[in-house]
Parts: sequence; C-alpha cells; structure tokens
Amino acid sequence: MSKRTDPTASVLPDQAAVFPPYTLRSLLAVAAEHGVAQERLCRGLGVTEADLNAPHTLISFRQGAAIIRRALAACTEPALGLVVGARQTLVSWGAIGFGMMACSTLGEAAQYAVQRQAQAGALPNFSFDADRASVFLVAQLRFEDAEVERFLVEEGFASQLRLARQLVGEALCPLAVELRYPEPAHHQAYRDFFRCSVRFNARENRMRISAEALATPIVGSDPSARAEIHALIEQLLQRRHARQDLTETLTRRVRGNLVELPKLQQLAADLNVSERSLRRQLSGMGTSYRALVDETRKAVAIDALAQAKSLSELAHDLGFADLRAFKRAFRRWTGVTPHGYAVNATQTPGPE
Repeated sequence: MSKRTDPTASVLPDQAAVFPPYTLRSLLAVAAEHGVAQERLCRGLGVTEADLNAPHTLISFRQGAAIIRRALAACTEPALGLVVGARQTLVSWGAIGFGMMACSTLGEAAQYAVQRQAQAGALPNFSFDADRASVFLVAQLRFEDAEVERFLVEEGFASQLRLARQLVGEALCPLAVELRYPEPAHHQAYRDFFRCSVRFNARENRMRISAEALATPIVGSDPSARAEIHALIEQLLQRRHARQDLTETLTRRVRGNLVELPKLQQLAADLNVSERSLRRQLSGMGTSYRALVDETRKAVAIDALAQAKSLSELAHDLGFADLRAFKRAFRRWTGVTPHGYAVNATQTPGPE
C-alpha cells in the first residue's frame, strides 16, 4: 500500500507553491523581446514556459525569485520591473482582476486586491498604512532577497498603479513614492511612470495615495452583481492548496502523462538532481513518487466522475491495465465504488 500524503506537510515557507505565475508570464514575454530564451530562465526549476502559461499552475517564491534573478542578469533593460509592471492588466491578474472590477470604488478594489494578494501572484507582501489625509501602500519582501528586491518593488507598485488607472482613468497619480534602495541610473523612468515625487534611500517601500483618489467610483461597477461575482471567485480560490514546489512540479508532470508515466530518473534529470537525491527529498517530505502518482490518479478520477466520463475511458486515461484494476484502486482511495461515489456526490447539497 502506498503512503498517504498531506500536501501541506513539511512545506518550507519559500518553497510553498502558492503563487499564480501572472508576473512571471509578463516577465518571460519581456525577456523574449530582449532575445533571452524562456527555457534558459526556467531550466532546472521544475517549471517550463508551458507550465507558467497553463491554468492552475502555482509556483513558490524560490522559483519566482530564481527566474527573476536570471532575467535581471540576461536582459539589458535597466527598468525591467517597471516595464513588466506596466504590462499588467486587470485580466493579467486572473480572477482577482475581475473581482476588482466588481468593486464600487478604487479604495475598495485596492483593499480587495491586498487581502488576496498571494492569489493575485504578488511575491512581495503588501499592506496599508494611513495618516489623516492619505493612505500608504507598503511593500515588504516575504523573504530577504536583496538581489530581487528592486525588481519586485518596481513591478509591484507599477502593476498596481497600472490596474488602478484602468479602473478609474489614466490621470490617476500617487502623491509620492518612497523606496528603500539607492537611486538607480534609470531613476527618471520612475518619475515618468508614476508622475509624482520619487524618493530613494527611504525607510521603507511605500506609495502614497490620496483619500480622495481612493474614493473615486469605478465606472461600470454593478453593486447588485458584486456579491455574486465575489462569491464565485472565493469558491475558485478555495480549491487552491499549498504544496511544496517540488511535489507540485512532479504532480504536474504525472498529471500530464498518466498513461505513460515519466520515469523518476528523467524527472530528476529535468530538475538537475540525481534520482537518489530526488527520492531522498521526497522521503524527507513524508511521501514518495509512487504515493504522488496514486494521489494524482485519485484527484483526476474524482474530477472526471463529476463530468460523467465513462469508467472504461477513465481507467485507460489514468493508466490502469483494465477497468477492474481502476475500481479496486478507487475503492481503496474512497471506500466506495466509482458509481457509488458519483451517486453520493449528486445527492450531496452544494453550498448555499
């Protein structure tokens, strides 16, 4: 019998795969325009260009920071973070962007985004501070990494201002931007984009916004539909679970090749480690390759049953020798037959 795994067991903070790769998609596009091969940026990290552009992919801070460092070293664009941030749109942020569009005011949309920042793919941590006349959007790195701090802050503030301008108009400008790091050679690019005072060597990274600007109504907002839209988004977000980036990577590979499972030796080579090292890493997380395959087959089977897929076709797609073997495995996973599980699922009331 294979080991049962807890997807959150032994998840190291910077290796927890919890971030959608929205920022990295834009980064890879900009890097490609500078002649940098996207495969070069992703090599050995457990993610490919196809993974980053696929729905439901989650990455860790470790993976994201590594791709950013490589892009910074390979690209000639000095204001890379600003350029990438300026590429972002409300659609770029996925479900969170649509949730922002449903809000009534800019301030409500900003609060909505900050409360769900990890699900929006934000690698820094953003929070609000305020005085009597204005609000500060403060950016702090989740993990100390001086090499990528400037990029993350540039991109984070630029993308959030870009989305805010989409919501209420291009005339929107912050009152001031303050940044912890020294003034870079491309400092004028900051002033051109933010169109306000920009100060470097500050105590913290923050963007100051007037209370009046935050009260600006969002054109096209429909308060009667807002609750329904936000409820649907919350249902989607609740399906995401933290996993170690290694197990997330292996699960993606297995899910895409269940009929002809990839050999662990090949997976190890793709990750630039030995097969023995990969087995040891999995063991240290309380799992094994066999257990991950088993859990992936179970998850795919349950999803497919909800779509009323034929059992014989499903057994083949999962890589089982025949329908009988699939039924035995499903009973081991759930305690019931596939048919019994499907019947129970249709009789269970959904959330109100």
